[in-house]
Amino acid sequence: SVIGFHARLNDPYLYLGIAAGVAWTVATVVAFVRRNGPVLFCLLGFGMVYGLIGNIVTIIGTNFGERLMYLPSAFFLILIGIGLSRLPRRATVTLAALALALGCVRTYTYAARWNDRLAFMQSSARAQPTSVRVHLLLADELIRRKQYAQANETMATARQVQPDYPKVWIQSAAVALLM
Repeated sequence: SVIGFHARLNDPYLYLGIAAGVAWTVATVVAFVRRNGPVLFCLLGFGMVYGLIGNIVTIIGTNFGERLMYLPSAFFLILIGIGLSRLPRRATVTLAALALALGCVRTYTYAARWNDRLAFMQSSARAQPTSVRVHLLLADELIRRKQYAQANETMATARQVQPDYPKVWIQSAAVALLM
C-alpha cells in the first residue's frame, strides 16, 4: 500500500513532477529553437530513459525505479556540467566544492542509518507505517534478537495494515510458535 499506482491530489510530489515535466518541455523547446545540439541531446536522452523507468507510461512497469535512476541522472549531470562550464572558474569551483561537501555529509549520515538493523527497521516502520514489508522485516529482526513479544506486537500491526497478505499470517504463526 506504500507504492501504488494511484495518484493522490494531496501528494506534493505529484505537483513537483508536473512542474519538472513542464520545465523539461520548455528547456527542450528552447534548446531546439537555439539549435543547441548537446543540450538537446541530453534533454531528449534524459526524457526517453526516464520515461521508461518512471512509469509515466507503463511499458516495463518498474517498482522501486529509483535503483535505475543512474542512467537518466548521467544526462542530468552532463547538463549541470554544461551549465557550470559557462560560469566563471571561481564560481564553478565554489559550487562544485559545496556540492561535494554536502554529498559527503549526506552519504555519511545516510550510511550511519544502516549500521544498526533494528534501529533502521524501527525508523523505517515509523516513516512508512502502511508498509507491510517493513513490518515483516522489523519482526524478522526482532525474532533474530529473541524479542518475541515485540515481534508479536509488530505482527499485530502488520495484520492491521494488510490482513489479506498470506506472509503476514505465516510470520505471525512463526512468532506465536516461538513465544
